[in-house]
Amino acid sequence: MHIHLFEEIIKGRFRPFLPRYSDSLELKNILLEAQTQTVATLGPNEDVEAFISDTDFLTFGFKDVSDFDITQKALPGGKTGIVVTPRKVYEGREVLDIPNYTSFKTNVFLEMVMDEFERLKIRAEKKLEMTEDRKEIAVYAEKHVTKAKKLFYDAKLLLNDNHHRDDIYILLALSMVLIRTVLFYQKFFKQFLVLPPDNPEQLKAELFSSIALGRLKVLFNMNGSGYCSYIKKSYLQKPDTHDGNVEEPCDNGSETFSEKKSLQQERGTQSYHPAKWNGQANVLMDLFIQLTEEIKVSGKPILETSPENLRELIMEFFVDKDSKRFSYHTVNTNLKSYRTDKRIKPKSPKKIDVKSIISKPDKE
Repeated sequence: MHIHLFEEIIKGRFRPFLPRYSDSLELKNILLEAQTQTVATLGPNEDVEAFISDTDFLTFGFKDVSDFDITQKALPGGKTGIVVTPRKVYEGREVLDIPNYTSFKTNVFLEMVMDEFERLKIRAEKKLEMTEDRKEIAVYAEKHVTKAKKLFYDAKLLLNDNHHRDDIYILLALSMVLIRTVLFYQKFFKQFLVLPPDNPEQLKAELFSSIALGRLKVLFNMNGSGYCSYIKKSYLQKPDTHDGNVEEPCDNGSETFSEKKSLQQERGTQSYHPAKWNGQANVLMDLFIQLTEEIKVSGKPILETSPENLRELIMEFFVDKDSKRFSYHTVNTNLKSYRTDKRIKPKSPKKIDVKSIISKPDKE
């Protein structure tokens, strides 16, 4: 099965509510641990170098041979384990329609979940390329759709358990990704599947009807946000998707940023057009990072806002040179203070020195 990691998050060694994940050091290593795989165990008389040479390691969920390292591990009985270790994290391109809430723990788990979602798509494509037996492909697709639906069901059951809000948020995000997983397999293997694909709105309605909306509001401090009302309007009150448990009290206050955006687009009342950024995405991110983190006025950032609000601002008001919205996870990752590997280096020729521009005296 190619979605085993999702199962491990729900009921295995990567359950977020395990005591080990209250330790930040454990969290820092979780991404590496999750994708480090012993892909083969060879006997004493087997040719290790020949195996490595003949194996397409991209089938394990890698985009390029430069994205992983291969090591050999001595095992009892003269056996050798072939271990594959990732060298990079794959950024997801999915925007999850859930409340804005971040902590170090949720960020790490979300990166792991989105990384795995990108890898399962790679593995599915490789399966299709390498398999000529139509029946085998159909069985593969059916098994993965069925398993993803079962994991979705299991995740929903955990949402009302007495877990910390970090863990509830991780399970909520995972549930949304499992919906995307079901839909991906159904679309990608459409010609091999007998049953029609699921309705995405129906699946979301099932998810949000499984968690008390009042509890969601309290957990993520959404008083006055209108997010619960947005869920009820968007999913729970649509024809043929009502499934009970929607009478939780929700404030009817101001709309959230994402809700307002969704309603504007739905009604066609958007009164502006996003500005087009023709440069590289990380250059744009760097401009805002300089303004919000590096350039100070009286000890405060010259542009003061939260990372979450800045992310939403960039997503809302800018598009790339092809007039497409920037990837949520590209923006989100660049704005994380600890992801210096994604940021422009201080002496890079790409860097626009905002401080020197601001400091220049005005010319009459």
